[in-house]
Amino acid sequence: MNRRAARGRGSAGAAKFAIRVARESDYDEVHLLFELAERRNNKLLPHIYKYPERPVRTLEYLQKAISTDGSTLLVAEAAGQLVGMIRAAAFSGPSLPPTGVGQVAYLFVIEPLRRLGVGSSLLTRAHRWILEREVTRVDAEALRADDGAFNFFVGHGYREITQVRSHVVGDNPPAVSPSIRDAGASDYAAVSDLLFDTLVYHAEVAPGEYTTPKPPGIARDAYDAIVADDNQGCFVADVDGVIGVARTRIMPSAAYVGGSVAMTSHVHVPEEHRGKGVGRALMTAIERWAADHDAPRVQLRVSQSNKDAVGFYDRIDYELMSAMMTTRLEE
Repeated sequence: MNRRAARGRGSAGAAKFAIRVARESDYDEVHLLFELAERRNNKLLPHIYKYPERPVRTLEYLQKAISTDGSTLLVAEAAGQLVGMIRAAAFSGPSLPPTGVGQVAYLFVIEPLRRLGVGSSLLTRAHRWILEREVTRVDAEALRADDGAFNFFVGHGYREITQVRSHVVGDNPPAVSPSIRDAGASDYAAVSDLLFDTLVYHAEVAPGEYTTPKPPGIARDAYDAIVADDNQGCFVADVDGVIGVARTRIMPSAAYVGGSVAMTSHVHVPEEHRGKGVGRALMTAIERWAADHDAPRVQLRVSQSNKDAVGFYDRIDYELMSAMMTTRLEE
């Protein structure tokens, strides 16, 4: 890997900076950059992101970020001060495309040096690092309340593929429909079939985002583990048989208000049963479960290509929190 600093100059010579890999000795300044970034998130979405508490990131976090083969943390330095950062990673696995997936995250530049090319230089260097690992697809996330960040990624060739939706459950969520119940051991076959249908549907509507699935929808041991886990929920709609499913789990996060969120996935109702309130009833059960587990919000992802699901979450007031974006790098 080429370790030479990538150099850039801002407009009208206003900023000279160097891009390099972070070092352990940068910890205090890196910590400040993370703190400033999380303060910005709190300002944009105070009902989702809490005001950051120190330490925002530990020294161990920085050590892992710069020593793990699959990730790096790049920083921008100007006049001996760190003024920006970006984390880059490259992933591979059976559920990912054969060529793997790259990711850029935590792109942040201090206010005086924005719009002077620092962010673009950080992103370019991160792209180069990912390409050196023979990965050409790169994903990023931008808060939709942050027009500057969203438009920055669009301007660098990224397009939105997935929406992250969020809903605050409140202190007294609605009662759960009697047709909704916890999934049990005897529901495995029905739930697995519905989950497989979900995977097939996603692969059909967004073939570039999802791999073609193979049955079963979920392995038996994985299903049994979910059903037995108090921090995971799996609900079925039972109307003369199982006609819908939804899964959720508690995800702790020090960045979120309340310290956790009910991360929800695999919400699926077959087409012949849609339009009858089944999906809404499943989401109500998720919201009640979240409240019972002291999670103030439900959060989920929905493919931009899944227009029916996008419309559904609009109707039940799940706000657009962020955009998952992607681009292809030229080798």
